[in-house]
Amino acid sequence: MNRDFVEFQLAEASLHLQDLVLEFRNGTIGEDDEPCLAVSLGHVLGHLCMAWNAKHQSVEEVSSMPQDEFDRLCNTVPNFLGDKILGDFAV
Repeated sequence: MNRDFVEFQLAEASLHLQDLVLEFRNGTIGEDDEPCLAVSLGHVLGHLCMAWNAKHQSVEEVSSMPQDEFDRLCNTVPNFLGDKILGDFAV
């Protein structure tokens, strides 16, 4: 496992979650801001998915992969019943 890569992705997810909590506390995100929330949570989830899906790849391998493969790794949520593509969820 590429611990540095996973740690980086988790740190990014944590940072974005902390920012999102602050936006809620400051009232930046209101009750009608569901699209904003969806984008923010999708970004956090992308980091978590990448941490899991690319955990055995080097930074160089991730950096050089085609965009469609990168997108697939960011948008594929692993689970025990098989992978679930984020695009399958209704927002």
